[in-house]
Amino acid sequence: MRYENCNEFIIRGGQINIAEGFGTINAVQNNGKVMHSSNIKETRQDNKMEVFLSYCWSDDFVANEIYDYLKSNIDIELHRDKIDIGTWESIKAYMQSIPQMDYIILLISDSYLKSPNCMYEVLEVLRDRDYRNKIFPAVINTSIYNPITRANYVKYWQQQYDELNASLQGIELQNIGKLGEDLKRRQNIACNIADFLEVVSDMNNPAMENIKIVILEKLRELITHDKRVW
Repeated sequence: MRYENCNEFIIRGGQINIAEGFGTINAVQNNGKVMHSSNIKETRQDNKMEVFLSYCWSDDFVANEIYDYLKSNIDIELHRDKIDIGTWESIKAYMQSIPQMDYIILLISDSYLKSPNCMYEVLEVLRDRDYRNKIFPAVINTSIYNPITRANYVKYWQQQYDELNASLQGIELQNIGKLGEDLKRRQNIACNIADFLEVVSDMNNPAMENIKIVILEKLRELITHDKRVW
């Protein structure tokens, strides 16, 4: 995995400072150069398995089918942005909860792979070095099995980076604000997407017509055999 080489501000190890307040635990990872903070639940809600559904809104009909099926057939905490994010709450803060999830369902379509928000979620998934064992890809766009298609997605995000970089030219550094983070995020996506799609392509992914049933069976198996108490 090449995540650390892409200038993303993630440092593994270092000092962990914990401060409790208002029903959450605020964790700060600090190695003297970089600081990353997030809100972590004090306890797993009702000891249930936490599953995150990552999808593009243009694939809402597929997300609805999977979400409704799982909610009707298994007792888990199934997280979905349209339900979990309150009015005026931070979308990015919600996405940063992904590394805390037990498993992540990824609805991989062309729209998903070209969406900045969806690919931000993928970057959050990649924070976990063991992410391959935590993801359930639902491959809508089966052309990703072709390396030419995967190369074209790298080109797409390189172009997105170049366009934003060109737009920032002439802006004084002190005026760029958070646009610099948007630029870095596009760089990180371009840098990681080929390896991510290679991992997904190497997996024996179920056909979409069976995906909700297979995911349900897998989750039931994990609940039964996992040594943790949900």
